[in-house]
Amino acid sequence: MQDTVLTTVQTKCCIELPSTSISAPAWSSNAVQKDRDICDSYFTFRISTAAKIFRFLKIVGVGYKARAKAAGSLLYLKLGYSHEVELGVSPAVRVFCFKNNVICCNGIDKQRVHQFAATIRSCKPPEVYNGKGIMYVDEVINKGHNQSDVP
Repeated sequence: MQDTVLTTVQTKCCIELPSTSISAPAWSSNAVQKDRDICDSYFTFRISTAAKIFRFLKIVGVGYKARAKAAGSLLYLKLGYSHEVELGVSPAVRVFCFKNNVICCNGIDKQRVHQFAATIRSCKPPEVYNGKGIMYVDEVINKGHNQSDVP
């Protein structure tokens, strides 16, 4: 991979890669140098292909299943509804299933990966009383008390 080239033109600050070009307004004073550095690091982070972001979800419930098709661009969920839920995956995110109850979302853009994982979770959020639903692997659900548990 070729090195990133940073050029400053009179009106624009451009970051050029072999296949991508991103432009932002140029800054003329030294007072906003910190903002420029933040912007440059943001572009570098978004373009970096070495960083892979993963988000794992688990499905808890009898009969709840997930399967990925079409090389990770389609996700089918059986969540106890009368039909399967079909989710189309954006090109920046890939999805695969380890088992039929563990889903892995990965990609290079942290915001898109987490947004898609939140979309999956919103299809069947975890219930407080039964503990069923779709939840993140590292998420802890504090179970609520049923009325029959209270004396």
